[in-house]
Amino acid sequence: MFETEWIRILVVRNRKKPAEFSIEVELALPSRVIEPGKAQGDKAHEFVDRTIEHLKYLLQLEEVGLDLGVVSKDGIWSATATMSSAPSNSFFESLVPPT
Repeated sequence: MFETEWIRILVVRNRKKPAEFSIEVELALPSRVIEPGKAQGDKAHEFVDRTIEHLKYLLQLEEVGLDLGVVSKDGIWSATATMSSAPSNSFFESLVPPT
């Protein structure tokens, strides 16, 4: 449904219960190597800020009813909601990730 370097949003159909579907949001840190040092300091700081911003986004998803989880040892965080009817426009607006 939607994908960025940080976020992937999926709609998953339930084969056993065709009337049900889930909205799944996955968050994973982009692959980065930023060596310590003054020359890279701003890049590292910005990366940490963006990471915090995206983790706060996951917490906001929990506030609108999604369930949080960690789906891998590599640190892929998830937020999911199972539904049987079309969600409201405000629900979809809450899915908009940070830029």
